[in-house]
Amino acid sequence: MIHLINRKLTNLILISSALSAGLFGQSYQGGVRGLVTDPTGASIATAKITLLNDATGVARNTLSNASGEYAFNTLDPAIYTLTVESPSFKKFERKNVIVATQEAVTVDVRLDVGSISDVVEVTAETPLVENSSASNGQVLDTQKLTDLPNLGRNPFLLSKLSTNVVPVGDPRFNRFQDQSGSSQISVGGGPVRGNNYLIDGVAVTD
Repeated sequence: MIHLINRKLTNLILISSALSAGLFGQSYQGGVRGLVTDPTGASIATAKITLLNDATGVARNTLSNASGEYAFNTLDPAIYTLTVESPSFKKFERKNVIVATQEAVTVDVRLDVGSISDVVEVTAETPLVENSSASNGQVLDTQKLTDLPNLGRNPFLLSKLSTNVVPVGDPRFNRFQDQSGSSQISVGGGPVRGNNYLIDGVAVTD
């Protein structure tokens, strides 16, 4: 999986399948946060919130705080299902919560009064917008890496699919065995020496 990140001061390209860096550091990971309220707009504390990664089946859980707020940090870019439960309220479920590279999306939840055995499922809603950070990024997932034509099966070459990436290396070295040539790209107008490459959290920049 390829993750492209463009920051104001440092331009990064991260190639990784699993990293443990923090949400607001130089990492490809994102997050989900929001506010849980009742029909009157009052905050609901200690509501159980579950976030399920649809691709891996891995779920994370948390509770809303006294102000009704919740947060999930350090999330891998993926599609998630968000579930919220609280006594005396109907169970809330929202599918297709998309977390992209370095994106912290906000999903506010309003619980309706009723039995927890009843489920309110949200399947179509206004697309979530990242409004908490000026950073932006792009994810080239495993399916794209597998299906798209790629000279020499070199993952660096697919970075050119991002609109803010410009190759600056010698095109003669766009071969599988010449990563040092194909990895010479400018991200958002930044210098080549401003790029950083990680594989499974380990820097491989030469």
